[in-house]
Amino acid sequence: MITWKNIRENIKDKYPLLFILIAIVLVVFYSIIVYQQYINAREVPNNLDLYIRYMGLVSIILFLITTSKNVLKRPVTVIIVIFFISVFYLVQIFNGPGYMGGEDWDTMLTPILVAKTSILKYHQLPFWNPYICGGTSLIASYQPIFLDPFALTWLLFPLLIAIKVNLIFYLIVGMIGCYLLAAYLGFGVYSRYYFGIIFMLSGFFAHRMWVGHMNMLVMIYLPYILLYLMKSFKKARYCVICSIFLAVFNIFGNPFTVAILILFFAVLTSWEFVLRLGEHITRKQEGVKWVVQPLFSLLLIVVLTALLSGFRLLPLGEYYIKINPYRTDVDPSLWSWGHKSVLDVYNALVDHHTAYAWHETNAYIGLIAFLFSIYGFISSYKERLYFPLIIFAVLSLMISLGSNSPLDIWGFLHNFPIFISLRIPLRAVMFIMFIVVLFSAKGLSLIEMKDKRFSVLVLVVCLVLLFTSNTKLFEGMFNIQPYEVIDNEGGQFKQMVDNGVVHGDALSGMYPFVLKGVGVTNCYMPGSLQNHAIPMQDPRYEGEVFIRDDGRGKAIITAFSPNIVEVNVTAFGKGVLVLNQNYEKNWKVQGSTGVIDTEGLVSTDVDSSTHKIVFYYIPDTFIYGVLLTIVGLSICILTFRRYGLSIL
Repeated sequence: MITWKNIRENIKDKYPLLFILIAIVLVVFYSIIVYQQYINAREVPNNLDLYIRYMGLVSIILFLITTSKNVLKRPVTVIIVIFFISVFYLVQIFNGPGYMGGEDWDTMLTPILVAKTSILKYHQLPFWNPYICGGTSLIASYQPIFLDPFALTWLLFPLLIAIKVNLIFYLIVGMIGCYLLAAYLGFGVYSRYYFGIIFMLSGFFAHRMWVGHMNMLVMIYLPYILLYLMKSFKKARYCVICSIFLAVFNIFGNPFTVAILILFFAVLTSWEFVLRLGEHITRKQEGVKWVVQPLFSLLLIVVLTALLSGFRLLPLGEYYIKINPYRTDVDPSLWSWGHKSVLDVYNALVDHHTAYAWHETNAYIGLIAFLFSIYGFISSYKERLYFPLIIFAVLSLMISLGSNSPLDIWGFLHNFPIFISLRIPLRAVMFIMFIVVLFSAKGLSLIEMKDKRFSVLVLVVCLVLLFTSNTKLFEGMFNIQPYEVIDNEGGQFKQMVDNGVVHGDALSGMYPFVLKGVGVTNCYMPGSLQNHAIPMQDPRYEGEVFIRDDGRGKAIITAFSPNIVEVNVTAFGKGVLVLNQNYEKNWKVQGSTGVIDTEGLVSTDVDSSTHKIVFYYIPDTFIYGVLLTIVGLSICILTFRRYGLSIL
């Protein structure tokens, strides 16, 4: 008699390896095609990416079906499966290997290009961005994408290829984090894979990739943060690992994600403390040390995170509090950009058409995953861990409603630091989606204990669903060829106006200017300084450096780089030497008395005795921050060596 068990026994030793070999061949074959097309500056042949994707999907499904649970638990197997899921899911983004994306991709890629130019061409740390909006701080940028943990790829490889490879890395890291968290919570093997697949292949990540919001992809670290926060409640040593992931989240993330994560920590820690305090009072269990452990862990995490991210945190704080408060960029009308009702949140999760109407509303996971989340919620809402997650989900729900909420938490939060800079309450749906998916995986795990075959079926169906729905966003995602804006003969830096060159689907066109070493004064870069630089098309233009205030003579730039500008000055009297870059207090000067602000531009006093002036930019707060980061890293290293901690 042929049974499911007999079939599994007969093929489990033969076919899983075959399916992995097929996947490897597909990846190698497509990589060769992509490389050839990149060299020839052409697109991949039509529909080849689709064939590769679905052939790869079939090989993954067959591998999951024919491989035993014990093998699927092995770390090597987990990494292999997640790697191939990520590659085949995103294979279509390599259709135009050397092409850019539309929407906000220009805004995200430009700071990376400036950082790469600073490091590789000028051998400088990326402090100042002279190319955008008349010059603005790079280390304190609102778009800190160049601080990506995977920055090594864009330093070593062409940027437009490296950034696509990094998107695969994001999926891999996120799914591994989900697997580890699910394993810690005791979920079944298939439910662990399911958690990562539903979360990372959701419409939220797909749409953010499409629009270019890379700093929103920091959500991949949320499973790690929750995992090690829970572990730190038992053993304080895990505060170190939690702080590492939280520091990455803080350094690389969007202000919105960081602010809401603060609430996440506050809810979970407070709930654990209240429970322990109640148990201590009513049952006299454990001592005071055990009761305050969650608060102590939170304090350690906050302090260590601040230390680790000091090199970024201090310049950022100075820039936005003292120099260029982002508060001025907040449009109060955006506060009403929330969901109209709870039904809108439901549609964002399960209704494909509603979710894809706008990237801010997309958190699509499908109806099947949502139904399992209901089952998981009903089965476990009273458990110690899950109840505070429900509290936080409700809090996030009210935030996502914005001013439409019966309890205006969104407006209340804007009375506090950090929260005051937040815009678009719709974005809270990303945290709601994470908790819904966690409950969904919990529900599937409960079923997996009773019926393994059904859980495999659900895993496969949801994998196919997300592969066939969310990947539609990747069609033509990178379809803009970098275009020429100017033939910058001689390579001399100059400020210019973007004269309206067609950007395709992009909201801005700064990237091509930076490629040519040219500044663009009319640009789109949230959080940048207000432009005061004068473009060469303006009748007031006197050059990139000139003498003002009746000073006669001439000034010539002898060496230009993002952080350092050397100028030879021939002055016949007292005057003001002006550099055509926005003034910011951290500009410094050698060869003169100090930097001053002249009509919003960097400048310094000169006279007939002045011959060489060197303007240079370095925030003092960065130096102090580096010292804090060194202290934080030292604490982490010592803790790892003493306790033998392992992130995985």
